[in-house]
Amino acid sequence: MATLSFKCLHETNEDSPSDSPYFLVYVGDRSNKRSDVRRVKKSIWDDAVDAGEPARTATGIKFSPLVKNFDVVLVALIEEDWDADINLEKKVRETMNNFDHSLESLSISDLRLKLINAIEASLVNDDLVNVQKFSNNAWHFLSGDEAIYHAKFAF
Repeated sequence: MATLSFKCLHETNEDSPSDSPYFLVYVGDRSNKRSDVRRVKKSIWDDAVDAGEPARTATGIKFSPLVKNFDVVLVALIEEDWDADINLEKKVRETMNNFDHSLESLSISDLRLKLINAIEASLVNDDLVNVQKFSNNAWHFLSGDEAIYHAKFAF
């Protein structure tokens, strides 16, 4: 099981005074040509995340048991405008699974672009902030739409 932690350093430029972030985490197993996507969201984050607050954590994130080795991890930060796009996770997972057969040969940049395109094609009312490659248990910046977040993914 995995854990995602994040801290907001600057909110997005949305009308709401507080952010409602959630994350899509893509994990790829190049040697077994398998991938999975999971949405990480807690209802207590809705219109409740502000700059300068302590880090928040989501634990117990489970991925498909077919993905045994996370040698590719991409994390997308998304700002919810109203009610999360409930089919987003499924649509993005299905799109990204279509690339599993060529996972070994695709670069991280190519996978990142494919993930961005899959998310943007499936978003209804939410906003993609950014997608970054993550390494295990290291802090990374996600920024865009005036937002700056510091996040880490441990697996």
